[in-house]
Amino acid sequence: MISALVPVKSLSAGKSRLAPILTAKAREDLSIYMLRKVLEALSRSGGFDWIGVVTNDPKVRSLAQDWKAHSIWEPEQISENRSIVHGSRICRELGAKSLLVIHADLPLVTAGDIETLLSIGGSEPKIVLCPSKEGTGTNALYRTPPEVIPACFGPDSFSRHLSEAEARRIPWESCSLPGISLDIDTPEDLRKLGHWPGPKPLDAGSKESWIL
Repeated sequence: MISALVPVKSLSAGKSRLAPILTAKAREDLSIYMLRKVLEALSRSGGFDWIGVVTNDPKVRSLAQDWKAHSIWEPEQISENRSIVHGSRICRELGAKSLLVIHADLPLVTAGDIETLLSIGGSEPKIVLCPSKEGTGTNALYRTPPEVIPACFGPDSFSRHLSEAEARRIPWESCSLPGISLDIDTPEDLRKLGHWPGPKPLDAGSKESWIL
């Protein structure tokens, strides 16, 4: 059984670093758009027996249902890693042998990206990391079994995940995929999205464009 897990902040609290250039409504619309793209890619890849979204936001729970994903409810969100620990445990208890943790803010991710990642993963103990655009963060982490290393998301997560794998002698592989590498946190990220050569999202329901 292969599962996917998407940790999602409360929409009202997310993307605060974009506040200087986007209204609260535009930030929420952007977050919803990106989550839809991630859930669409996971669903259309056809590679998962179970997809879960860790959240404490009713709007996110409703959106997950639209893509037939399951909501893992958190009464309180303490940190991304705590959310992932909570969700990973539930996935394991439901029978997952492999687990993909992927960020919710990847507007360019495609089903093809997910398929490529899964083709590298396999069923033997291993981790596969998809780095962020800077190469220091981790935007997706595939683990077999689901808790073979702890989640170390945050600053310098790429090197921290590798250190955990090497300390446990777990084989690892890095897979740089353009659709997964660009996560949106800052105004500069939006500018990079605006210069992306492929199809670009223009508006997610508000009258404001977030392409700069």
